[in-house]
Amino acid sequence: MHGVTADPVLGPAPVQNRLIQLFDEEAGRIGSSFAIRQHGQLLLLDMLRASIHQAEIPPGWLRVLADERLHPAVVRMHEDLGKPWRLETLAHAATMSRTSFATLFRAAAGMPPLAYRSRVRGQAVAAGADEPLWHRP
Repeated sequence: MHGVTADPVLGPAPVQNRLIQLFDEEAGRIGSSFAIRQHGQLLLLDMLRASIHQAEIPPGWLRVLADERLHPAVVRMHEDLGKPWRLETLAHAATMSRTSFATLFRAAAGMPPLAYRSRVRGQAVAAGADEPLWHRP
């Protein structure tokens, strides 16, 4: 496939493959403008994913969401910010012990899990959000 090599983290070089698909799309073919827009959006997504795996993300919400072990607990927390979350419940969602979860979360977020929830909830209230911020148009 055009001599594209595999990336040890991301597999078969998705950014390069997406570029090839984008450049191979011929203008003027039926649906080409739609395909080019879609490939462009997917290229941006592939680039973001690649940068997450290649760069050290500073502590914060992006690093927490990028951590596959913490992701399930954080998504639940963001979906119901008004719920009185307990450390045990969040650790269970991440299939981790309380201690392991709290330690990993603090390292990723730069603060303990419940402090993170309080901060995010305060930001959502200040923004007038009545639903998770990623559900807003």
